[in-house]
Amino acid sequence: MSSPTRVPISSDGRLTGRSFYLAIAAALIGVFLLQIIPNLSEMSATGDEPIYIASGYSYWTTRDGRLNIEHTPLIKLLIALPLLPLRLAVPVDTQGWREGDEWAFYPSFMSRNRTRLDEIMFRSRLPIVGLGILLAVFVCKWAGELWGAGAGLIALLMFVLDPTIVAQSGLATLDLGFTTFTFIAMYYVWRWLRSGRGVFAACAAVALMLVPR
Repeated sequence: MSSPTRVPISSDGRLTGRSFYLAIAAALIGVFLLQIIPNLSEMSATGDEPIYIASGYSYWTTRDGRLNIEHTPLIKLLIALPLLPLRLAVPVDTQGWREGDEWAFYPSFMSRNRTRLDEIMFRSRLPIVGLGILLAVFVCKWAGELWGAGAGLIALLMFVLDPTIVAQSGLATLDLGFTTFTFIAMYYVWRWLRSGRGVFAACAAVALMLVPR
């Protein structure tokens, strides 16, 4: 199985072998982030984002899962986690909350916290950026193990410049979570089939459990 050459930094400080590989990979991840981070608080909310943000925040603060019950809570909890220090208002006195109607609840949630909307959108999108980085690492890793270090970097380059990936990695939605954990699960299924080691089957099972539904 091919893997990046493990050669340390040379005596004169120049990058060689694996160090050079990691430097290029880090630079590509930097390109990925430069396309996403500056826009996190500038982009308007998409149709589903306020629902997932409001629902996830309500899970943390009320311990009540009545909103958006059609989807598993993990990604919504991740999205809302950076919002907890803001101590946002949760309008539990509204009809949307009483009826468990997320479409009626989220306008009240957003309007009660109107002065912090830019910060809400920025913070809630950050965990999805993290999932994008995780997916990038596994794309590079899998391609590298299949065809060598150069292929891993080429795969990573294609990944960080893909418009769909870049767009989805900056949105507080479930889509990238589905893609990331499904991809990781398939990677570990491949490792399991090649090696027969149960630990890889367990990793695949865990990743599949994390896929939002």
